[in-house]
Parts: sequence; C-alpha cells; structure tokens
Amino acid sequence: MIQLEVNDKWELLAIHKLICAVKRSDDPDLPEALFSPFIANVAEQVAAKLIDAEKNEGDLVAAENWEKCLVVNPESPLVEMFREQVESADWWSQLDLEGKQKHIWAYFSPGKPTKEVVDALIAM
Repeated sequence: MIQLEVNDKWELLAIHKLICAVKRSDDPDLPEALFSPFIANVAEQVAAKLIDAEKNEGDLVAAENWEKCLVVNPESPLVEMFREQVESADWWSQLDLEGKQKHIWAYFSPGKPTKEVVDALIAM
C-alpha cells in the first residue's frame, strides 16, 4: 500500500480527474492503467480522502454525493466500456473467479460496482 499524503481537496480532485481521464481513455496505448492494482489503490485512496475532506469541512451533502457517484450500477456507461475491453480478450475467459473479481475491481476503481454488475460481468 502507498501512503498518499495529499490533503488539499483541490489537489485530490485534480488527481482524481487525472486518474479517471486515463482509465476511461480510448487510447489503445494505455491498457496498463485500466487493470492496474496500483492505480486502483491510488484511486480508492484519493476518493476516500475527498469524501473525508468534504466531511471535515462539514459538507455532508457533498460527501454523500461522492459516495453515491462511486456506485456503478448496471446502467452505467462504464459497464459497457468494460465489456468492450474484455469481450474479445482471450485472457478474460482464462481467468478464474478471483482473477475476474480483481480485474473488475481494478477497472472500476474508485467506483464500486453493485453485486448485480459484478455477477453479470463474471458470467460473461
């Protein structure tokens, strides 16, 4: 685990946007970022610190909105993006359950896919 020592909310937001921009890019030269456990860990830490920053500032509504926006439901465009990444990939069908779960976590991080989403993606 890395120690993320950024406490300024605006710097955290900049890091969050940078990570999401790279992870959601269509650039075929960035596949390592999509399923990287390191990037996923950083993304989760940044999101948690953003939520904490909002709570520390007394903005519980903003903190709750962050928590809600991290939920990945079946209608999220991220689900289709994930499918497009793994549908034609030989490696996906060769992964065991744990491997698929890890890849789903890394891809969606800092988002939290619902059980319904995870189950549907594992069944692909």
